[in-house]
Amino acid sequence: MSSLYFARRFGQALAAADEATALKPNSHEVGLYTYGSFLALGQPEKARLLCESPLAPMLLDEDNRYECFAFVYHRLGQPGEARKALQNLMTKYGDTRAFSYAEIYSQWGDSAAALRWLSTAVRARNPATALLKVDWMLDPVRNEPEFKALLAHMNFPP
Repeated sequence: MSSLYFARRFGQALAAADEATALKPNSHEVGLYTYGSFLALGQPEKARLLCESPLAPMLLDEDNRYECFAFVYHRLGQPGEARKALQNLMTKYGDTRAFSYAEIYSQWGDSAAALRWLSTAVRARNPATALLKVDWMLDPVRNEPEFKALLAHMNFPP
């Protein structure tokens, strides 16, 4: 499922998520890739339903639920609620979720904040930085010189 998601085959990732849910109904990873796929496919309302579902605590751990709300509420034109979700995430996790903050700010169109948080994630050797080349949520900052410098610093193969 994650391979399909990062290959940007979101419809197939959703189908794989359905299959994975049948095998492991309470998988947080399934919830994460499901709401991300809905967002990538331009279906924020479906992502919102997942975030707000009474089953959400089983499908999304608390940090992923805050992330989901930050993305979804922004897409649905509720920036105050989106900021509140991000603040909850930041209060609970501090700098340890720097990569997630970068994704959120990137999707919100705040390139400067996204790049600052990406730099923080790289300096902290956050394991999620391995996704720099494939994470669609970072597409809005992908052509920025600072982003390209981070890629070069990470020394990814061509």
